[in-house]
Amino acid sequence: MHTIVRRQALHHRSPRTRLAALAVTGLTSAALITVPAATARAASPCWDAGFSRTTPWGYTARAFYCRNVSPTPVYGAATYGSGQVGTLNTATSWFLCKFDGGENNGSPAHPTRWIYTQADTPANTWGYVPDKKVYSETDAIGNWCFL
Repeated sequence: MHTIVRRQALHHRSPRTRLAALAVTGLTSAALITVPAATARAASPCWDAGFSRTTPWGYTARAFYCRNVSPTPVYGAATYGSGQVGTLNTATSWFLCKFDGGENNGSPAHPTRWIYTQADTPANTWGYVPDKKVYSETDAIGNWCFL
């Protein structure tokens, strides 16, 4: 409402004065929209999926749901060089464990963290997703992953 009043008041001023006032108003509005990084909210954590899964090597663990980029590539090991073995096609996926010691994935929060899961396609393909592809905070997921 304040912006409308200012524009109406500017109508009676010279073109140069109106332009200067609108520029200042625009800069003020842009500054109000900017949110400093220090005040940004942390990502919501992954949550218990309510079921367990058994890995190809016979270890059973509790699954956790996390929000992730979709589609997301799944790699054969905690390194990009291992090659993509599958894809997560959904924006919420389940994960069994995390590994802090893989290749640097570029994540600001967990740069060497990779999360173990089963790909959506092809079916029954297991592998690792770089932490930077997961929006949720992954600290709640267990630490027992193997390469």
